[in-house]
Amino acid sequence: MAMLPGTWTGRIALAAVAGLAVGFAAWMFLPGEEARRAAPAVADEPKTERKAEDRSWPAFDVLLGGERGPARPESGDSPRPDREKAPDAPRAILVLGQALDRLAFDEHGKLVVDKAAGQALEEALAGLERPLTERELDDMALALRRRLDGAAAEQVIDLVRDYQAYTQALAAREARSRPRAAGSARTRFDELVALRRRHLGADVATRVYADEEAYRRFVLERQRIASRTDLSQQQRVALQTALQDDLLRGVMHLRGRDTPEARQLRSEMRMLREQGASQAFRDFVRSQALGLAAAGDAIESEEDRAAWQRQLALYRSERQAILEAGLTEADKREQLEALLGRYFGERERSLAEAFRED
Repeated sequence: MAMLPGTWTGRIALAAVAGLAVGFAAWMFLPGEEARRAAPAVADEPKTERKAEDRSWPAFDVLLGGERGPARPESGDSPRPDREKAPDAPRAILVLGQALDRLAFDEHGKLVVDKAAGQALEEALAGLERPLTERELDDMALALRRRLDGAAAEQVIDLVRDYQAYTQALAAREARSRPRAAGSARTRFDELVALRRRHLGADVATRVYADEEAYRRFVLERQRIASRTDLSQQQRVALQTALQDDLLRGVMHLRGRDTPEARQLRSEMRMLREQGASQAFRDFVRSQALGLAAAGDAIESEEDRAAWQRQLALYRSERQAILEAGLTEADKREQLEALLGRYFGERERSLAEAFRED
């Protein structure tokens, strides 16, 4: 991941574990407006008695920097505070710090959330005793704007807000759920996939959950095949073998196995294997196909979807010609990257990157 020049570097130390743990473990009682006026000195101010109803999480400027946290680095190195200052910090807070500490920016200044960071952030927010209040989120935003340049702070606070909304919606959904027949397992799974994309967006949801969702589709389909009474043992084995092949080819990352995208991906993977293409090149080709499929799934209007399909057909025609050409893998890769950039924008390229394994 490329590093941002002249700022926190790509790997941000804005919420290093010790800074978060010290603040939360101390459980300071500073009101929001006072935090805005004197946040950097909060850690050294004497505690005051406050009514129970006034109790809130501590000022986020202390958690994210201030006197106890890391100062803005002048060089490319991000300082790390002592991670042993708050051994009694709640585990959820430590996990939240670790999650934020994993976030990175790409060379364009865009926040990139990988699988580990997203899942850790979900676990941390779900593990808090209560959701963060609007005042606390505002304090966090104010602190982040002091610590990060440009739009970086806004991206991070937006991510925290999105993840909190998602974890709350997920908890409400689970509270409403009732035991249902096994046949509804796929429906519940599809609802979960839609919930993630509604709250987190296609890019983050794809980066964080695509592999988990692909394996879950595989398990559900394997169970469906096993439960069929109209199949002979030989037929069942053949279907299970084809399903395993689809998992390896990446087809299970798609919404359905009997779709144009699935058939296209199987055809391309089969052709590349017959050509003797390397695993790295097959992974690259697959990542582009899956990224475009994810982008297409996020299109809502019928008019936009029709325009997308026309553009996709033109792109695939040229892509097929490149894959069949007698070029080196390096030349094919260069041309495929240029082709993707010519037909599509940053969003599609970002989703393709989300599936890339090299």
